Amino acid sequence: QINAEYMGDVVDVLAQSLTLAETPPQTKVARLYLVSDILHNCGTPLAKGASVFRQSLQARLPDIMDSFHVIYKQQDQSVGKRLADQVSRVLTAWTTRSIFPAEYVDGLRKHFLSGA
Repeated sequence: QINAEYMGDVVDVLAQSLTLAETPPQTKVARLYLVSDILHNCGTPLAKGASVFRQSLQARLPDIMDSFHVIYKQQDQSVGKRLADQVSRVLTAWTTRSIFPAEYVDGLRKHFLSGA
């Protein structure tokens, strides 16, 4: 069972780890995959209180995608393309699995691609 009292702290730690400028791109992607797995598991019947985690994270995702935009722009073409493909697959999975509404994920995609 998830202790909702600590979800804000958990999300803060995850968000900070995803927005540190000095973190290598592949480490950020690995952390994004971790967040995606957690979000997917939040949809299981045993994940009581998981909505607190999802809502807290949802509020931080635009800033996280802005951070991914910055590192995306700093990469050479091949690394940037791989990063874009990886982030895009995560965002597509969030829509496909109905983790977030499609309109919200489209907004996250815009944050990633344009930093806005």
